[in-house]
Amino acid sequence: MNLTWNGSFGYDTNGSTVIVNGRNNALYIKKKVLLEFIEQNGLDVVWTVLGEKQKITGGIGRDFPGRAEFGYTYYINEKMK
Repeated sequence: MNLTWNGSFGYDTNGSTVIVNGRNNALYIKKKVLLEFIEQNGLDVVWTVLGEKQKITGGIGRDFPGRAEFGYTYYINEKMK
């Protein structure tokens, strides 16, 4: 993608900022630029979100109802969505 660090919070290509490092460990990329790159290079994009939620009541070791774990997988389909 010929990315160069812009010295601030993102990466530039062809004189335009296309990737920005956001708050809370988020990464933002211009969709059009990403889709063009993966199509030109015959690539696929797949990402996974993993998480866990715990509910603790009544103190440690008592009334612990357990936890819930979740995982989701996403991809960009043939319609680029």
